[in-house]
Amino acid sequence: MHLSLAVMLMAGLDGIQNRIDSGPPLGLLLANDVFSEGLIERWIDYKRGHEINPVRMRPHPIEFSMYFDA
Repeated sequence: MHLSLAVMLMAGLDGIQNRIDSGPPLGLLLANDVFSEGLIERWIDYKRGHEINPVRMRPHPIEFSMYFDA
């Protein structure tokens, strides 16, 4: 949450100051050495390992109603 807030504030300030489109997300994240590529990769790995994959490995509620509803 804190990282996303910092990125959004940075994008807004950049757009206001320079009156330009802030550019692609990854380019913005790496601008001015705010976030390193390593930090971004660790964050993505964490999200995949602790949030995305555990959800993917469990059946969705609709699957229960499709296959196990008696």
